[in-house]
Amino acid sequence: MNDQETILDTIKYVAVRAPHTMKARYYATIIEDLRKGEAVVIEGDNGLTVGIVESLPFERKMYDGEEADRIRPLVRRADEDDIKNLELGRKEAALALEVAKEESDRLGLGMRFLDGAYDLEGRNLTLYFTSDARVDFRELLPILRERLECAKLTLLSVAPRDKAQMIGGVGICGLPLCCTRFLRRFEGISISRAKNQGLSLNTAKISGQCGKLMCCLLFEDQLYTDARKEFPGVGSVHRFEGKEWRVDSYNVISRNVKVTSKEESRVISLEELLYLTGKGPKPIEKKPKERPMDLLPDPVLPVSLGEEKAQRSERAPRKEGKPSQDGKKPRPEKAQEQQDRKGGQGNASQGQKGQGNGRRRHRHRHHGHGGQNGGGNGPKEGR
Repeated sequence: MNDQETILDTIKYVAVRAPHTMKARYYATIIEDLRKGEAVVIEGDNGLTVGIVESLPFERKMYDGEEADRIRPLVRRADEDDIKNLELGRKEAALALEVAKEESDRLGLGMRFLDGAYDLEGRNLTLYFTSDARVDFRELLPILRERLECAKLTLLSVAPRDKAQMIGGVGICGLPLCCTRFLRRFEGISISRAKNQGLSLNTAKISGQCGKLMCCLLFEDQLYTDARKEFPGVGSVHRFEGKEWRVDSYNVISRNVKVTSKEESRVISLEELLYLTGKGPKPIEKKPKERPMDLLPDPVLPVSLGEEKAQRSERAPRKEGKPSQDGKKPRPEKAQEQQDRKGGQGNASQGQKGQGNGRRRHRHRHHGHGGQNGGGNGPKEGR
């Protein structure tokens, strides 16, 4: 074994993903203790940049790439200075985006700039943009290079899916977009995959943030393809129970089939259909599963304030009051107040009447006495 083979045996390969890229690239290194998620300095297309390790180092013989001898080397682990230069480059790239947007609007190119990135040395700049039509930016390049004072300026057009991956967002499932989490490659998706899964063909409901068909249509497509092989075709006719039944539709998830005859239509399981047509064994009757809530005792609900007042009013004896002028019965509290008020007024009026009667009785006694002494109708006494 010569020295060259010895050196090659010490070289390891590791997958590193650079910023603004989906697919990781392999780099050669002699550092054997690299970990996933660690920041390293790599040589990108436009100079040195910081990437993230996505695999553990492995031996050269395990790499089956055709360009194993021309693979780029991993420079070093990223230190504090590299991270500071990376953050400084991001701030300068944000200012460069404002300048690029200003010049593009002035020239009327219709470019929408998304992001930018400087290399660690601050000499090379890459700007990412989208546009509705093809853009000729040959006039824009020298203007931006002069204003931004960079050695190399690259303008890259971004596709709608790459734009969604770069910006990020939340899907209709409530989770972050798949392309920002784990997808490393975009595959072609057609409307036939939605038909295969029985989904709505409304493109607004099955499209993602990028405006294209959702990537998750690929995840379960093969499972639906395999499951459909067990079901009869839609429109096929089967004879059982002395009738001819036509298959109208079926549900792969619930494994139910809708069949229709001249008299009726019903929904039966796939196993039952196969048994009735003589193509399968008798299905086993499944007992309904007990739900976890059925096993728990009835919960004791707290009594609200309104229910507590209602219970008190039911226990307490009700005092019915006289109906008011509008025909409505007053509440027990108001009826009691009205009764007390009337009782007070009655006592006062009764006292006044008693005083009046006393005065009247007094006058009658005085009149009778006068009548006796002064020629009244009363009996006369002898002197």
